Amino acid sequence: MSTTIRPAPADVPEPELRGPVVERDAWFVANIVLTLAGLLVAAFLVYSLFDQEPIKRFWLAAFHTTFPYDIAYLKTYFTFPQVYRAVQVTFVLAILAQTTGVVLGLFSALGRQSRIAVLRVLSGLYIWVWRGTPVFLQLVLTAYGVPLILESMDAGGAGVLTKIALLIATSSFAAGYVALSLNEGAYMSEIVRAGIEAIDRGQMEAAKALGMTYGLAMRRIVLPQALKVILPPTGNEFISMLKTTSLVSYIGLQELTLVTLQIYAHNFKVVESLVAAGIFYLAMTTVLSLIQAQIEIRLGERRSEVRASLTDNLRRIFLGAPQVRRPATVAALPPKEHR
Repeated sequence: MSTTIRPAPADVPEPELRGPVVERDAWFVANIVLTLAGLLVAAFLVYSLFDQEPIKRFWLAAFHTTFPYDIAYLKTYFTFPQVYRAVQVTFVLAILAQTTGVVLGLFSALGRQSRIAVLRVLSGLYIWVWRGTPVFLQLVLTAYGVPLILESMDAGGAGVLTKIALLIATSSFAAGYVALSLNEGAYMSEIVRAGIEAIDRGQMEAAKALGMTYGLAMRRIVLPQALKVILPPTGNEFISMLKTTSLVSYIGLQELTLVTLQIYAHNFKVVESLVAAGIFYLAMTTVLSLIQAQIEIRLGERRSEVRASLTDNLRRIFLGAPQVRRPATVAALPPKEHR
């Protein structure tokens, strides 16, 4: 009886990096250079807040005209106390409207999936109307049309409906809150519905097999799993809601946009004031984006404990995810009966 000795696999030399890898390295260096140039431009603009002479000389030499904007005015804009009160009103309105919209969207999505035909029809009608009409139109109708309807429905003229109508008619914050909440609820309804439908129906069937009711299974089984699908678009809707609050300035709410309009109506610094307001909006949306990212990380899978180096992080920022280099495979030995 003979014994066959299998030879050890030979070490395959690692192929030399050419082609796309070299191009990625070139793009990495180019992006670093462009980033440094962008940082220099940003630093130049920040320095212009305190001394505008360099940018004026550069503009005159490059375009042979005087620089048209007063960058130093941004410092003055950031000192106005009414601006910070307006930022607070904007943020509070966005939070309240988004929170109410999430609740309305949840109930509307459950109504769309209800076995009761009336609930399905009402939920579908609500989503159809509030998703199919402009937000500005909804806002104006809520502020000026809804109070008339509620007051006419209250025959006595001193009931609850009349008080609600008076509140909406006299408070631009209340009118904006109602309109934005109803609008957001229609969009959140579709987001919640998509998250629920992304969960396998077997989850609900298994919960019912364990004796759970529909509501308990939704709270304990389906909605916690659907949260990973619902959360990212919800964060995007919150950021969009923060910017949509600027429309409430039409009905007189002293939020950031209206306050900015009032400021440049006095000093005629139109572009400078709007740019400064845009900086506030960028700051608020950036904070919300960071919070959303942290929440998604908490709800997502556990991250790897291996920390990438600084070079790898820079490559990921400028070039995207690194290409995984697959190990070279050794040809399989033939079957034993053929050897």
